[in-house]
Amino acid sequence: MHMRSCTWGKHGTLEWLRGKGAGLSASCFPDLVLRTLPNVYPYIVNDPGEGTQAKRRSWACIVDHLVPAMTSAGKYEHLEALETLCREYQEALHLDPAHLPRIKEAIWEKVKESALNRDLGATEEDLANFPSFLERLHAYLHEVSDSLIREGLHILGEPPQGEKLVNFLGALCRLPHGELPALREAVAEALGFSYQELEENPSRWYSELQTTAAALLDRVEEKTRELLEALVRKNFDPVSCPEIVAGVLGKEDRQVARVLEFVAREIWPRLEGVRGEIEACVTGLSGSYVPPGPSGAPTRGRIDVLPTGRNFYSVDPQALPTRSAWEVGKHLAELFLARYLAERGAYPENVGMIIWATNEMRTGGENIAQALYLMGVRPVWEEATGRVRGLELIPREELGRPRLDVVLRVSGLFRDSFLEYHPPA
Repeated sequence: MHMRSCTWGKHGTLEWLRGKGAGLSASCFPDLVLRTLPNVYPYIVNDPGEGTQAKRRSWACIVDHLVPAMTSAGKYEHLEALETLCREYQEALHLDPAHLPRIKEAIWEKVKESALNRDLGATEEDLANFPSFLERLHAYLHEVSDSLIREGLHILGEPPQGEKLVNFLGALCRLPHGELPALREAVAEALGFSYQELEENPSRWYSELQTTAAALLDRVEEKTRELLEALVRKNFDPVSCPEIVAGVLGKEDRQVARVLEFVAREIWPRLEGVRGEIEACVTGLSGSYVPPGPSGAPTRGRIDVLPTGRNFYSVDPQALPTRSAWEVGKHLAELFLARYLAERGAYPENVGMIIWATNEMRTGGENIAQALYLMGVRPVWEEATGRVRGLELIPREELGRPRLDVVLRVSGLFRDSFLEYHPPA
């Protein structure tokens, strides 16, 4: 009788038992447990770091599966009440200043009641410069409400359905895909706004529209959702995309239509492909071949990891950072430096960063990109393969700041996966 082992769920026990990190021997505990027993291991697709350990230390044949459906956290209870009060304050500031003291007091009381003053590091002194505090509060509310959270658990072999599908499609379209912009950025541009400008200052008042940037962000999200709902109702027919855009936005917009067509032609068929996850498990347990595939977070622009149900590999170290990860890493570095300058009044002399293998595999090297940009260098990619063939200095005029020393503290798995060992001569 042929026996098969099937380990369920990431970060199990077997691959973390005592013994060597790689090239295990008969005295290492994972080998003692498995011996000659094959190990088929269903594993979440966005955790290639620990999946690599399962391959190295328990001889796992990975069958990857989709992440849980994701959605925006949104505003609720005290956050929603604060958002409403912030908008009332901005309206009163420009339309009816007599109500400002009452609304200001209500905002501060709600902040203390919700303990957000601790999160924001706010004190009574902030009341003296309330407009500045309001900007921080508004930005915080937007950041929290815009965060992605899990919406239940993934059911093996089943793509999201109904409202979960619409929410998940929105999460998958948050970042650009190649030359295509993020869907909500394209929607904002179609409505006559820059999504980045709206996001940078949610409390900004648009006098011609008598509303705030936060309200406009909500409008963009609403229209984005309507577009995706309409696309689902049309059964992802790419031909219907221009008609959907005209119906939802009230006018034609080729860029928005192109992103919707990408959802219909690329993202949806790949999501449908997760129906093969159970079959892939059965294939592995029967001793047959499970095809390989890439791994990473689909919500971070990694649509290539879909469909799931494949024996994932971790990453090509020479392909990091990817072009999309470079843009995200630059933005992270700029946010860090802006905050440091605001708090310290000068650039740091050096920066220490802790980098984990799993996160870099999942995101395509965002933290690596951040470190490179802080140092003032950028990758040079091969056009044909997308692999990094070298680095080049960013001209000082373009960089606009000093180059910074960066010290990395890396995990053992990062060392094993990304760093070459050159023995002494």
